[in-house]
Amino acid sequence: MTQPGDYGLPGSLDRVLSDVATERAAQDAMWGLREHPDGTGPTYASEADLAKQAVADAAAEGRLTWRHILHEEVLEAFAENDADRLRGELIQVAAVAVKWVQALDRRTRGVFESRDAVTGEAAVRDMSFLTLRQAAGRFDVSFAGLRKIVSAGLLPAAGHHGSKLVIPADVAQRIGTRPAVALPDLHPATGDATMAVLRVDVAQPDPEGERRFIGFRADLTPEDLLEALRGWWVGTPEKIAQAGVLPVTLGGFVVAVLTGLDTWDTKQTATGPVRHRFDARLAGYISDLDTATNMVAIGAADDLRVAGHLLGRRLQSTSGGPIAYVTVAAV
Repeated sequence: MTQPGDYGLPGSLDRVLSDVATERAAQDAMWGLREHPDGTGPTYASEADLAKQAVADAAAEGRLTWRHILHEEVLEAFAENDADRLRGELIQVAAVAVKWVQALDRRTRGVFESRDAVTGEAAVRDMSFLTLRQAAGRFDVSFAGLRKIVSAGLLPAAGHHGSKLVIPADVAQRIGTRPAVALPDLHPATGDATMAVLRVDVAQPDPEGERRFIGFRADLTPEDLLEALRGWWVGTPEKIAQAGVLPVTLGGFVVAVLTGLDTWDTKQTATGPVRHRFDARLAGYISDLDTATNMVAIGAADDLRVAGHLLGRRLQSTSGGPIAYVTVAAV
C-alpha cells in the first residue's frame, strides 16, 4: 500500500531516502567532515527569475521536464543568503531530486501486462496499477474527467506504462469512493438555496492576454490561479454571487473554492456577451485529488470552513457554459 510521498509506488520514498543516506555516509567516509562557504546571495536573483519564468513557459507549452523544475529550485537556493531561507530552499531542492529519482524508479519497475477480464484492456499483472479507462469503469468516474484530472496535475501518482496512462489501484479506489458534496450541510454555511458552480478545463494561456491562464492546473501559483478563476464569466453576477461561495469543478470534483464575491467588474466584449470578473478570494484549492488537502492554510475561518465542505468532493452540474447552478435543499 502506498504511503504519503510514495509517488504511487509502495515503499518508494523509504527506498530512495535509504539510498540517499547510504550515499551521504559514503561521502563522509571518502572526504571526512569539511566546511565550505555557501557562495550564495542576491547576485543570482536574476538567474532565479529566469529559471522561474522558464518553468512557467514550459508548463504553459506542455514541455515541462524534471530538469526545468530542479533547475528552478537550485537557482532559488543560489539566490538566498539568509541561513534559514537557504535551508528551506535546499530542502526543496532535495525533495525535488528525490521525487525525480522516484519517477525514474517508476519507469524501470519492470511490471508486465495482462488482459483485464472485464474490459479486455491491458493491465499491470500485479494489479497495483490500473489504466485510466479501467479506473473509470470500476469506480464510477468519468473517463474524460479522469483524463482532465491527470492533465491538470491533480494525480501526481499517475504515470505511463508503455503508451498508457496508469494510476495506482488504491488511489483510484479512494477517488472512486469520494463522497459527493453534502448540499444540505453546506446550506447553513452559505445561507442560500441556490449555488453557482464554475466548471473549468485544464488551464491554458489566456489568448487575450488579460491574465496568464484560464482554468485550473495544480502547479499554478495561488496568485495565477485566482486570476485564472475569478473571471471573465458570462451570467447574472448577482445570481453567481448570491451564495457567497463559488465552487470550481474539474472532471466532476471540486478543486478550488472562491469566496468574497460581493463586488465585480463588468465589460462588454466585441463578440457580444457581457462578462464579469469578481473581486474574489481564493478560499482553498488542492494539488492532489487523492489527499484533497487545502493548500490555503491561512485565511478567514468561514472561508476555510466552507472550503472544507467542498474540496475534493464530487459535485455534478450541467450547463452550456462554465457557470452552472445547483439547488441546495433547505434544512
